[in-house]
Amino acid sequence: MASKTEARFYVIPEGTAQEEQWTWEAIEKMCRTGRLSPKTRIFMPDRNAWAQLVDTDLCRYFEQGGSSPSSGADDAASALRREYDELLRRAAAEAGDLDTYVEAGRLAVGLGDREAAREHFQKALDLHPYNSRVAQEVMRRFSKSECRGFSYLQREPPAWEDPSTLVSYPFAAGLAYFAVPAAVLLVFAFLPYGTVAAAVLSYLWCLRCARDTAHGSVIPPSWQGFQENPVRHIVLPLLAGAAVAAEFLAVFYGIARLSMALGGSMERSAFRFMAASPALSVLMVVVGVGYLPAVFVRICHSVGIFVDLLCPWTIARMIGRIGQEYALTAFILLGLAFTLGGLNLLVGGVPVLGEVFGAAAAGYALPFTGFLLGRLAGRMQHVMR
Repeated sequence: MASKTEARFYVIPEGTAQEEQWTWEAIEKMCRTGRLSPKTRIFMPDRNAWAQLVDTDLCRYFEQGGSSPSSGADDAASALRREYDELLRRAAAEAGDLDTYVEAGRLAVGLGDREAAREHFQKALDLHPYNSRVAQEVMRRFSKSECRGFSYLQREPPAWEDPSTLVSYPFAAGLAYFAVPAAVLLVFAFLPYGTVAAAVLSYLWCLRCARDTAHGSVIPPSWQGFQENPVRHIVLPLLAGAAVAAEFLAVFYGIARLSMALGGSMERSAFRFMAASPALSVLMVVVGVGYLPAVFVRICHSVGIFVDLLCPWTIARMIGRIGQEYALTAFILLGLAFTLGGLNLLVGGVPVLGEVFGAAAAGYALPFTGFLLGRLAGRMQHVMR
């Protein structure tokens, strides 16, 4: 059985109904500094019953010794202030750690300085994003509306742990939010250079869905949202996407040229060679699904400097830091790509029907992909700091 100093005791501070667990040493310290009142309830295992602190061995900390209650409260507040100031001095002299900032946040709340407490808890979250212990401390002391102001406090589960939302997301705002984009893509399929325009709109729509999802939304965004900040929502993403696409195609253009030279191909166009080569086509899909989602997630978080987006080592390092969650996301996207590709082989050659199927598939796949990558971006924002 754990000793009294090692065991943790259930405590209900006066004026609350929230149980907390503390070691005996921590409870003594809080009694000494006035953070716990005599009427605080504590569960005593040896009695198998709840008792007030004044009725336990800790009663000595509440004896006034002839002084007035107000002077006792003043002494407790002064002791709390001294402890807080000492903690801040230690944090300034040494690199603050998680425990230092959490304790500083608790003491600041006890002193009534909630803004300082917010800063201390946020520093703890900056050090250890989404730490459950820090999150519990914050949610215990701040309201729900105040908690929304913290970064790295809570995050949504991975998309595959919420399959119903993932699958139904393209229809979550109503059938029109699926049908209208699909109809627009269908019209572009019959227009000259419509493929280019469809690709641009598809990219922007998917990115907008991802950005809204990263901020906690579970329904597709409004179509009018692009007008709010066209530079951020249209111009910069298009420039970033064009730069990344050019880099990606340049790599495979070089691979195609090398393959043509080694194989003695008589084909003069490297792009036609890529389109006619099953091996290169599959390689482009696999590499694209394995690499480009990370670039997309980074653009979703912030366009930033294009050099970061075009540096394979930066993207590879980000993929490594995300780890298994990225691999599972890429696997889902790869499955989606091959499923839609296989279905397109069956009906794509049928006049009109093939175009209708392609537009409908894109109308579903784009917001689906946006939700999947947006959820990843929201959960991994600390990786891209």
